[in-house]
Amino acid sequence: MGTFSTAFINNTKQDQIKSYLGQYFEILSEEIVNQEQWWKYGNNGNDTMILSNVYNHKWVQLYLNLGVSIYKYDELLRRISEEFKTEILFCYYQTTICKGRLAKFSEGQLLLSIVQEELEIKGERMLRLTDNWGVDSETRNQFSIPKLLEKFISIDYDNIYKFLEINNLEWDRIEKDEEYNHLELKVG
Repeated sequence: MGTFSTAFINNTKQDQIKSYLGQYFEILSEEIVNQEQWWKYGNNGNDTMILSNVYNHKWVQLYLNLGVSIYKYDELLRRISEEFKTEILFCYYQTTICKGRLAKFSEGQLLLSIVQEELEIKGERMLRLTDNWGVDSETRNQFSIPKLLEKFISIDYDNIYKFLEINNLEWDRIEKDEEYNHLELKVG
């Protein structure tokens, strides 16, 4: 049981992303610890974002707490990709309800968005494809993507890592300390 909610930002540094976030959010505190603690500031009524380079030193990982919408930070990710003229891969997977999203932003544009979520149509409740923005025939084949609103159960951990690999992001296998920079953001 858990949630994977990470934006991978290519060719940037953590301090650049933190500084950029500071333009849009009030950063109340920060703490570097050796594990992800996405709940860290929730008790204060604030939000937590986490920066790291644990998976690959060339890509900043930005852990996002989405709350109610898997599209909550789309505009932020689009702007970051534009500001740094870079690519962002966003992966979301909530294991308890199998809701998932794979998205790709590049230089200010949303290039790809694939979403699976439970939806009831004509009394039949199942996981369905609810977003297929930018899906081409190659992507359709790689992830067995059906037509919109048809049964779709393909976003899981295996396919998240497949998506990252297809987009030239793999674990770099470099020995490094696992450091996660937790930012407490004022909500509202």
